Amino acid sequence: MATKQAEAMLSKDKKIKSLQQIYQWLRNENDIDSQSKIVDLYDKAIEEEYIISFTGHFSAGKSSIINYILGIDVLPKSPIPTSANIVKVKSGDGVARVYYHDRVTEEYAEPYDIDLIKEYCMDKDTIKQIEINTSEPILPNHATLMDTPGIDAADDADREMTESALHLIDELYYVMDYNHVQSEVNMLFLREMEAQKVPIHIIINQIDKHNEAEISFEAFKERVKQTFDQWKIKPKSIHYTSALDDRLAHNDLKELKATILNSLHKRHFNDDRFQFALEQIIKEHESFLETKFEEKADKVLGNVSDSTASEITHIQSELADLKGIEDQLKEKYDNEIQMTLKNAYLMPASLRDLAEQFLISQQKDFKVGGLFTAKKRTEEEKENRLNKFLNTLQETIDSTVVWKLRDKFNEFIHEYHLQDNELTDRVQNFTVHYTEEDLFSFMKDGAMVNGNYVLNYTNEIASNIKQKFRQESRYLWKLFTHVIKVRNEERKKQLEESLTTLEVNDNVIEEREQFDLELQDKLSQLATVYESKVDSKVESMIQNDIRQLYKTVSVDSKKAEEKVLSEQNHDKEEVTQDKQTATYHVESITELIDNVTSQLDEDESFNHLIRDLQDKKDKLTNRQLTIALFGAFSAGKSSFANAMLSNR
Repeated sequence: MATKQAEAMLSKDKKIKSLQQIYQWLRNENDIDSQSKIVDLYDKAIEEEYIISFTGHFSAGKSSIINYILGIDVLPKSPIPTSANIVKVKSGDGVARVYYHDRVTEEYAEPYDIDLIKEYCMDKDTIKQIEINTSEPILPNHATLMDTPGIDAADDADREMTESALHLIDELYYVMDYNHVQSEVNMLFLREMEAQKVPIHIIINQIDKHNEAEISFEAFKERVKQTFDQWKIKPKSIHYTSALDDRLAHNDLKELKATILNSLHKRHFNDDRFQFALEQIIKEHESFLETKFEEKADKVLGNVSDSTASEITHIQSELADLKGIEDQLKEKYDNEIQMTLKNAYLMPASLRDLAEQFLISQQKDFKVGGLFTAKKRTEEEKENRLNKFLNTLQETIDSTVVWKLRDKFNEFIHEYHLQDNELTDRVQNFTVHYTEEDLFSFMKDGAMVNGNYVLNYTNEIASNIKQKFRQESRYLWKLFTHVIKVRNEERKKQLEESLTTLEVNDNVIEEREQFDLELQDKLSQLATVYESKVDSKVESMIQNDIRQLYKTVSVDSKKAEEKVLSEQNHDKEEVTQDKQTATYHVESITELIDNVTSQLDEDESFNHLIRDLQDKKDKLTNRQLTIALFGAFSAGKSSFANAMLSNR
């Protein structure tokens, strides 16, 4: 037991050191966003906090499920998307904290007004996160449930807010509506989460909508499985729930609650997930550095005409790309050969039957024909069986491998501009010719022809064919390499000549190139960040950032509620005043449109805007009104529209 604790402590110390090394680098580079994420991870590692996050398609019942698991009604429930912020719930010191984008965090001590906190949950414009620390022991120590905004294709801000918390998540529970399991929005997000090594669990909620007369529940579950298989998504678990009736058949709600609470108690930290979160932050920082150096370079080229500067940038970019073309194509080339050979079905059942007939004909006691014609007819039959097997095998090789690889190699030639007569001829003639000698080389003397022998024999031939293709592809790649090098040298010479003919000060180009070298040097240094020595002041710097993050001002709940009500009333008064004063006539609006379009008419870049304004003028003049119906898939939009039209 002591050894396990020591290993855990060592693992924690290693994480802390890695975070300090990256933090030190990010602080020096003034990358505030990435630095903030490292501070989040540092605080999480120190506290050994385990976070289970919930997200999902909007209105799938996510908040209701979280409330059920907690055993108290903390989050707002509504038929419209509600939780617009990241909301963290844990057992703690009995306070609710509201983190703002641009002002100090507000803290509400229990008994705080839960309805007021719910109002805050729906405000994403000024508030970035809510943290509810209830004094009730509803969750284990160091355990947190996180509610994130729903994944809605129509609201990128909600999605970005959800993704901004991914580095902190240990497990993700994705909530789907029973009717929208196959939603592309769901599947794309889940596939992205798997790519980021996030352990995902699926909750298919609102199964009270299920109609056994339409489809059995087992058949529905099988369809769900097929959907995930088709998208190549492998969730850790799938739960079927309904928050309306926990006694409903197939309702896993109680089991789900027990599973989540058990997971929070055990807290199996995933080191791979932690490492991947660090790698993602470093990748984001690499983009930050590239943007920073690009901005510096743009300033250097500020005195150069836009077209010339753009041409220089394009040429330099192409010169840089030339260096990686061979490696890039080699990866595609090898992958195509590997996948083609892997998927090639070289020995279908019909061909195995021909192989068996051929093998039988090679047995010592094989004979056909009568007493006087046996020898001649036997030799003819052996020859026929050999040719039939060999010819059919060659046809299979051509159809399953040769033609596919030739097509792909030709695509590579066009994609990378590698037109060369010798290379084109070699690609057109690329093949593997299987011979009689090859067939006989795998026969076993004296072996009895049976099912196992035929299977082993044909498998060995198939493996040998694939090996020959790998060998031929290596020969062909040598020619590809030669053509790439020749083409690159020619193109490099052309690009460098183009650079020298541009009317640009040589110092400007050299300075731009220097920035590129500095960037590459910076990225090389970043690659060794885990080898850097940590300054003794770094820990106190991080702790100070954490203190600033949690710097709060206590707020009286009643006064806050009065303030919210006052602001709401004020907003209503402003809307009323706007409605009273904002009176427009069609004639004045159309006249205004005419004035605007006449002023913009001289500039062709405004043609699109002018057309839009004229369309609106026509609609106003002709009193046209367009009503659009939006809604979820299978929500009944068409039926509703038909009902409205039938009552005209």
